[in-house]
Amino acid sequence: MVRVPERHGELRRARSTGFAGVLCGASGRYAPAVTAGDALLPDMEVARELASALRQGDDSAAAGLAARACVPGWLLTHREFGPRGRLDCGDAAEALGCIWALAAGPPVNVLPGLAKPAVIDLVAEAVETAAVPGTTDEHPWARGIAELEDCGHPAIPMLLRARAAEGSGRSDEARRLIGSCLQLDQALLPAVRDAMEYELCAGNWARAWELASAIGSDEIAAPLLRPLDRLRQPAPGAERASRNQPCPCGSGRKYKVCCRVKDLEGGVHPLPDRAPALYAMLATYAQRGPNRTATDRMAACAIGAPHAAMLALDLAIFDGAAAQRFLAARGHLLRGDERDLLGEWLTEPMDMYEVSSVKRGSELSLRSLVGGPQQVWQRDRLFSLSVRRLDMVIGRLLPDGAQLPGGGRHMQALGGMGVLPRDLREAGEALFPGAPVAPGSVPLSQRGRPASTRRGSYRPTCPDSICTQWTPTGPRNAKPALPPGSGISVEALVKGAEARGFEPRKGANPNRISSAAP
Repeated sequence: MVRVPERHGELRRARSTGFAGVLCGASGRYAPAVTAGDALLPDMEVARELASALRQGDDSAAAGLAARACVPGWLLTHREFGPRGRLDCGDAAEALGCIWALAAGPPVNVLPGLAKPAVIDLVAEAVETAAVPGTTDEHPWARGIAELEDCGHPAIPMLLRARAAEGSGRSDEARRLIGSCLQLDQALLPAVRDAMEYELCAGNWARAWELASAIGSDEIAAPLLRPLDRLRQPAPGAERASRNQPCPCGSGRKYKVCCRVKDLEGGVHPLPDRAPALYAMLATYAQRGPNRTATDRMAACAIGAPHAAMLALDLAIFDGAAAQRFLAARGHLLRGDERDLLGEWLTEPMDMYEVSSVKRGSELSLRSLVGGPQQVWQRDRLFSLSVRRLDMVIGRLLPDGAQLPGGGRHMQALGGMGVLPRDLREAGEALFPGAPVAPGSVPLSQRGRPASTRRGSYRPTCPDSICTQWTPTGPRNAKPALPPGSGISVEALVKGAEARGFEPRKGANPNRISSAAP
């Protein structure tokens, strides 16, 4: 295998032999960017220039360099490469170089940075995003991934093959490959995180907690530790006898040495206790590669209003179709009652409510202002402490599987709820033309990109059907001037309203996963 040239002179000579990458038509497939004989030679100088342009928010320069390097266009909007990204510019350049190499085809000369956690995390995400959903066809970068077998780190190509399978919707195959990957390298962060997600979906709470604990500082795993710690405890009523009584199975042995362990492991927590964990699965899935565009776009709308991050994430989950994709790819891993509950969630609308009454620290009552239910009871201590009577809130209430004493479903505010100033009532009602908005009825835009991501100049690009472009101005917490009937979007409202997030109550609501809004 030919080594990658590192000195500037070698790169210049290599460019003279064919350092030009071109887009292959409208399909978005990428031709080899650099060839020298049979070896791929990614131009790291161009990758560094591209990383620098993205960090500075220079969209024009970044677009030209991306075309030259044949880097997929959707990478240009990834938040880790932008001005607010936390990734070191050197690591960003190495990640772009690795992606460039994989996209070009065999044989691939592996860059040393591929073993870095931050680099392999981005490369693995890119592989998952580049997969063709719903197909068993070979991954577009399969030949490049295959060349990594000789890289000296066998867990890396195994991880990338798992991500390719996950991206195409083959979650069972991806789960098996991730298990093999962990046998090769138990500390590979993306593989540990993926294994945690699969065990969470399968209801293996103890194993999921163990994996989350191993990467406890990870932004995805950390919020799950407390709720998983509760769910890994024995389910109420799982024990059929006291420890020292004869086992109910009739073996004659004491229960504690016979069937107790099996009963505890087979015990199932009530569905209302598992509902927040189900929402957590959706929240983590919405932050994976193929769903990242919509999630990052919604998170950008919360810049300047960080407490609106959970409301933005909820919009990405349901209106960005992440929940539908999750059900299609991983629904078979869920219990039957969890699949049924998720099916109900997919029909629950975003609504605008007024707080009718509040019993602080206990419960509250809501009524819809846009044609929805006129009385919704909430047994939610933290929610009741966060609002006052006659406050207006926008959000999505979801059933948790419990039934109210007088009949009907008990609803929970599992996602974020935005509190709207009363002087924006008419503008808020304009978002709901006669009724609450069902998921997907006003789809998020999948086209376009913000003109800039510099601090203070971000302009969300929204579809004409739901909003006009809107630029936040003024102090950090200022109320935007939004005249009634101005056609503002839910996205704009996320940024402009005095949105509040709710911290998790002890041992509950694991869905409070940060959307990592800048």
